[in-house]
Amino acid sequence: MSTRKLSRAMVLTAALIALTACSTTAEGAPQATNGSTAQSAVNESARNLLPEDIRNDGKLVFGSTANNAPFTMKTGDTMGGMLPELGTEVGAVLGVDVQFEAMAFPGLVPALTAKRIDGIWTLMQATEERETTLEMISYMKNSQSFMTLADAAPVENTEALCSLHLSTVRGGTSQRLLDSIAEDCEKAAHGRPEISLFDDPATAQTQLRSGRVDAFAGITVPVRYVADTVENGSVFTVAPIEYLGGAQAIALAKGDTDLAAALQAAFKVVIDSGRYKEILAKYGAENETFTAEQIVLNPATSGVLDDVVRTESK
Repeated sequence: MSTRKLSRAMVLTAALIALTACSTTAEGAPQATNGSTAQSAVNESARNLLPEDIRNDGKLVFGSTANNAPFTMKTGDTMGGMLPELGTEVGAVLGVDVQFEAMAFPGLVPALTAKRIDGIWTLMQATEERETTLEMISYMKNSQSFMTLADAAPVENTEALCSLHLSTVRGGTSQRLLDSIAEDCEKAAHGRPEISLFDDPATAQTQLRSGRVDAFAGITVPVRYVADTVENGSVFTVAPIEYLGGAQAIALAKGDTDLAAALQAAFKVVIDSGRYKEILAKYGAENETFTAEQIVLNPATSGVLDDVVRTESK
């Protein structure tokens, strides 16, 4: 099987990854829409790669899930968090106002197809299947973990998941992970776990807290953030098993390679400035960083990042 197939594209390890916890000085750069201040200046080489209509319009709109802390956190009409802060820096480099429009995960691709947004910037892993219909640009490494109630029986291995009621967000790669785990449980005669799917992480986590489900599968960084911050870490805990592999990516319409090139160039400027690492470290994601050379187009099918993101099963 291809080393880039999701169903076998994750490596199980019992080791925890250690995590620690727009205006600009350039003339004509945009004002931040998330309350943060960009430290990057306009880079004309990167800006010139933008499609003409976006340069003329002066804004770049991304669809994103609204409340997926610490990646996105919505207060009133304002989107904050790691991704909007990165967006502020990218927008400053490109000389455009980067905006985030909140929507449910299942509606993101339809909104892009209908051209209501310019791209999707959320927790979306690059996969071979997605790259057949989308252009995807890696922006950080990916890993997935399971969160349970703090007073629940410890979940120390995959076999322990087989008897639980599992949950995740509908339509994401975590759903595929759960399907794969369920198949493995069934083949090993451990029984097939019940799986519930929800439109957003907040709803799923509410169901977990109420005891209607036993575990929530999600991207490691936000899962740890929730477990650490809800009532000072007394409600949830993260199981000491982790599925590693793949790259989180910005998704664009297929064929939108000019915008892809502009975003790659802007990211490289932000990374070289040190702001990229600063922002990820601020939100406990310093172990998920890429180098400037690892911001690539269609990482799942190009094979460029295979060794970096550890997609080969072992």
